[in-house]
Amino acid sequence: MTVKKGRNHGQPFTCLIGNFPYGSFPDQNLPAYQNPPPNRQAFTHQVLTIGDSRVSAQNHVGLMDGAIAPKVGSLTVADDDFTTGVAVLYLGDFTLTSDVDYVTGGGVAVTAANIAAAILPLPGFVANAVGATVTINYTSGPADEVPFRVVYYGTKTNFAPVIPNDGLLGNGGPHFDAIALI
Repeated sequence: MTVKKGRNHGQPFTCLIGNFPYGSFPDQNLPAYQNPPPNRQAFTHQVLTIGDSRVSAQNHVGLMDGAIAPKVGSLTVADDDFTTGVAVLYLGDFTLTSDVDYVTGGGVAVTAANIAAAILPLPGFVANAVGATVTINYTSGPADEVPFRVVYYGTKTNFAPVIPNDGLLGNGGPHFDAIALI
């Protein structure tokens, strides 16, 4: 199993801001329209990136509210014969290699259960095998993208289908709340 470094996806932070207690007109600084002195308040917020950061990421400013809807994917073990090569599952910052990180053989349901058991210790991931299908959830924060793909180094395609098949787990996402004024 290979582990790569992750990245920070926007921890909440607090800072002081100056704001006016009601509307003001900075361009009309005549004595009759003097701006009031600004109040000083602290506010807490975070930046959360959602979407593929290489293509069309959206940055949201606010606070994450409630539970994170997990990113989801699944794969079905169609053939548990890995004797012609290996299959490498790329999942987030991890790689799982057949017959290295999980045991193959004994039937498609047994191989699927072994894959799910290999995924469970990975931080942020939950996996469940039902029959030959492994369902994978990623629940560890608002990551903008979670790689999910299989590369075969042999003559057999052992997993079909892999859903989604675009190289990333399906979108989940957090709910956003307003900035907290203190």
